[in-house]
Amino acid sequence: MYRFKTEADLLTRLNSAVRDRQRSLTFHFGSGLTVPSHDSPGVPNVQSMVKMVADELSDPSSPSRGRGANAQGYQEAFQELSDKKGPDTVNRLVRKAVIQALDRNKKPNEPLTDEICENLMRSPKAWHLPDHLRALGKLVALYPKIFGEV
Repeated sequence: MYRFKTEADLLTRLNSAVRDRQRSLTFHFGSGLTVPSHDSPGVPNVQSMVKMVADELSDPSSPSRGRGANAQGYQEAFQELSDKKGPDTVNRLVRKAVIQALDRNKKPNEPLTDEICENLMRSPKAWHLPDHLRALGKLVALYPKIFGEV
C-alpha cells in the first residue's frame, strides 16, 4: 500500500504506474469519501456516528457521550453499544447511517429489512453520488486497461 503526503505525490505515482504499465491500479478508500458535504446526503462522519451511538444508548452517563471523534473513540463507542445492546442494534444503527447516503426522495418509509437493503444495494440510481465519486467512477470505467475490469 502507498501513502501519499501530497496530491503531487499521488499524481506522480499514478503517472509512473500508467506509463510503466506495472499492473492494474486499485484504489482503497475510507468512508470519508461518502461523508455529506454542505446539505447533500451521505454517510455520517466519525463524530456523527459516535453521537448516534450515544443517542442509541440514551444514557447520559455513557462513556460514548465524551468520546472523541477519532478512530479509537469510534471503535470504543461501537464496542459499548454491542456490549450493552447486542449486534442486532449495531447492525440497525449502521443501516440507519448508510441509508443517509440515499437520494432524499428514495428513502424507504418502512423498517430496513434485509430484503429492502438487498434491493437498495441493487439500485445504484437510488444513491446520492457526490461529484468526486461520479468522476472517479467515470475514470475507472473509461480506462479498464489501467484500472482493471469493473
